[in-house]
Amino acid sequence: MASDRTFIYGKLAYNLGIAEVEGFWMWDKNDQAGKNVDHHFVGLQGNGKVGIAKVMLEAAYGFGDYDTAAGQNYDLGSWAFFGDVAFDLHDQVGIKKFEVHVGGIYAQGDDDWSDNDLTGWTPATGITRFTPAFGTEQSISFDGDNMFGQILYSIFPAYYGSGLIGGGINGKAQFDNPGLIMIGGGVKAAWDKWSYKGNVMAMWFEEAQAVENYYALKGVAGNINIDEFMGIEWNNEIAYKLYKNVTIKGGAAFLFPGAGAKDIAQALKAFVQGVNFEDAGDSDDVSMRFAAELIWFF
Repeated sequence: MASDRTFIYGKLAYNLGIAEVEGFWMWDKNDQAGKNVDHHFVGLQGNGKVGIAKVMLEAAYGFGDYDTAAGQNYDLGSWAFFGDVAFDLHDQVGIKKFEVHVGGIYAQGDDDWSDNDLTGWTPATGITRFTPAFGTEQSISFDGDNMFGQILYSIFPAYYGSGLIGGGINGKAQFDNPGLIMIGGGVKAAWDKWSYKGNVMAMWFEEAQAVENYYALKGVAGNINIDEFMGIEWNNEIAYKLYKNVTIKGGAAFLFPGAGAKDIAQALKAFVQGVNFEDAGDSDDVSMRFAAELIWFF
């Protein structure tokens, strides 16, 4: 029995002068642990510049088939969109680099865990930590936040679902996940030997039913009710170049919980305490992450 995972990717790009447009196709074939997943992606992405504005847009559709080791068959089908506009203001501010941007992500969520349609956006890898607009090492949401079901290096909450796994960078993302809506913006700046970048991101589950079902399957009793609003993250990174090959960095990230985060904390407490969801208390503590780095290139 085959037990492997294969990726095949292709793209075709065309330069329009003020913008470059790419069409792409990707195949994620996963035969691990007895399942048979044929997951295809098709999409368009483009980037261009008009005056001081830089625009990035992407739309993708994932589709295919999911066959479990027990012989159950499911259809895959979900949409995702990304957009970002950045403004180059370094001339106006008078430093080497000063760029502000606004953007967002829409990733479809599964709205009915009981049917045979798996409609939660499940990326083949989804490593948004390394993307140019919002990507950063100094993030809670890009660091595998299990509270929100976010997979490794990814903002997508794809660990939530009913157990139909097979996507994401480690193959553990679930295909009936709740999806995501993110709206945010940030700043990138550089002057002398200093540089800074920071982002604010407001996040929602696109469909919270997958989260509720996840905790019900874990044995949490009662009327589990998870709000869609996950919370707001504010992350920051500042760096100073000591020498040509030596840089020091500092990072600070804060995650301000939304109603959904408080509800998840309540579900976790109900699970640990063995009580009904309604009888467990929630939590609204702010999550914090601090980091320091010394980077030495040889």
